[in-house]
Amino acid sequence: MQSKTPTQAASRVDVVEEGGLACEIVLELTTAPGAVMHLDVLASPDGRERTRISYSADDHTVVLDRSVSSLNVEFPTELAIQRGRLTMPEQGRVRLRVFVDGSIVECF
Repeated sequence: MQSKTPTQAASRVDVVEEGGLACEIVLELTTAPGAVMHLDVLASPDGRERTRISYSADDHTVVLDRSVSSLNVEFPTELAIQRGRLTMPEQGRVRLRVFVDGSIVECF
């Protein structure tokens, strides 16, 4: 996991279940204003291919960025970046569940 934090952020990443090409990741964050977190999954060893999940504490936004998930020039890019806002139950605390199955990535 990579993280960029202009201020402090604490995180915990647990791989809950893993089998073959599938896994469930539980990500728990305690963030400060201005913090940004990045989690790269399905990354190639050289880093040229990856799917990035980002969280911004300032606007409570989760971004799933698949713009460099493939080096294949025919990979569809019209829906490569998807965004969603989180409703914050407790100030500064975030819990994401990430499911990776083959080339599929889902965040809840």
